Order: sequence, then structure tokens, then C-alpha cells
Amino acid sequence: MKIIVSIPAYNEEKTLGLVLEEIKHYGKLLTAQGDQFEILVLDDGSRDQTVAVAKEHGVFVVSNKRNRGLAETFRREMAECLKRGVDIIVHTDADGQYHPKHIPELVQNIKAGYDLVLGSRFRGKIEHMPLLKRLGNNAFSKVISSLTKVRITDTTSAMSWNRYSRTKIRW
Repeated sequence: MKIIVSIPAYNEEKTLGLVLEEIKHYGKLLTAQGDQFEILVLDDGSRDQTVAVAKEHGVFVVSNKRNRGLAETFRREMAECLKRGVDIIVHTDADGQYHPKHIPELVQNIKAGYDLVLGSRFRGKIEHMPLLKRLGNNAFSKVISSLTKVRITDTTSAMSWNRYSRTKIRW
């Protein structure tokens, strides 16, 4: 299967290098199982050295000419992944908030038939989330959980794994 780890980035030169090295480490586990593995950084018009750091680490980089915001960057990110013929998209952040060690485990869930697997920051300790943001996330999670009849603890999680062919969903 072709797996792309997709990372939106805006002024992330300080954290991106370490994140990329960790992702590459865990990506080797996937290639050892016969999967194709790529990393795509979608730069959202950064004004720092984000693009240079990404290129130094040998990953694919696509850049917005100017800052377009997270939603538009995410839309372009997904289009780029699909253009590359991906089977599984792993979406994560450039700031190291989500540990890449979970990538192989959650890719296995996708291979087992789930369409979407979400990482949750609330299964452990979150060190840096403002109270208002935490309350909003909790409220939104309860609404989505009641609509889907599936317990979801982190609806704003940036760590997700997607496949487009089956109907089971694991939250």
C-alpha cells in the first residue's frame, strides 16, 4: 500500500526537523512490511526556514505562495495526496504534539478495514491546551459523539488516518 504522512506547516522551522526524523524512523517499520512510504510537507507560506528544513530532510514539499490558513492548506494537502495515488493518508502536525510511534499501529487499523482512525490527545496528559479551547473541544466532542453514536474524545485532533473504500469507522 502507498502511505503518505502529510504535514501542514506554517513557520515550524524549530520543530519540523525532529518531527520528520521521528516519522522517518517509524516509516521504516512500514516499508519493512512492504508498504510504500512518503512524507509530504505542505508549507502554508512560511516566512522562516520551514521549507529549507523540510528539503534538508529529503521530503516532498509543496508551498502556498502566501499564508492561506489551515482549512485551505488541508484541502490542498488532501488533493496533493490523492494526486500521488495514495491508499492511506496519515495527517499530523509539524509541532511534535502527536508522537509518530503510533503511525504503524493505526495504519494497521486502516488495513483491518476502518475508514478513519483518530488520535486523541485526551488519552494521556495534554500539557499545553488553554482552558477555553479544552472546554470547546469537550463540548464539540459530546455533540459529535451523540450524532454518530460513537464515543469520540478529541474531535479537533490533527492526527488522523484515512482510507476511502470501506464503511467501518473506528474512533
